[in-house]
Amino acid sequence: MARDDPASIPSYALRPATGADAHDLAPRLRAGDVAEIAAGTGRAPLDVLLESVTRSLWAEALLIDGRVEALGGLGCCSLVFGPGVPWLLGSDRLTERPRWLLRQSRRGVRRMLRQYPSLANRVDARNAVSIRYLRHLGFILDPPAPWGAAGLPFHRFHLERVHV
Repeated sequence: MARDDPASIPSYALRPATGADAHDLAPRLRAGDVAEIAAGTGRAPLDVLLESVTRSLWAEALLIDGRVEALGGLGCCSLVFGPGVPWLLGSDRLTERPRWLLRQSRRGVRRMLRQYPSLANRVDARNAVSIRYLRHLGFILDPPAPWGAAGLPFHRFHLERVHV
């Protein structure tokens, strides 16, 4: 098929995430996300995905051609105190259409900032793709410091609500 043939362009959709989506995605997570989960939590990717989906204020599944290729959402430390906790884990297909992903992610970040005045989480300092993505979204990354189950360098990333 020709590159500009509409049949060759993947379809993208977002919908609320489920536990079944976590089971579908876990074996296909990007190597960087698997390494980050291991270093940060010492737990299995499926366990982390299931907990993230069920304990988040909201979680969405990104479908590419009808298959779950990423899960992300807004977790919380506390409903009253602390920042909202953004998260996103995906397969290698996640970066196929970077402009679309960034556009949808910016919408998601604005939605998060309407719920919390600040957002924060951590990213493995080895996860260059995620670090670049977070910077494109406007997050500030602190210098790496030992953190998590393995004590490896992680950046704390954060963003404050200015105007939503």
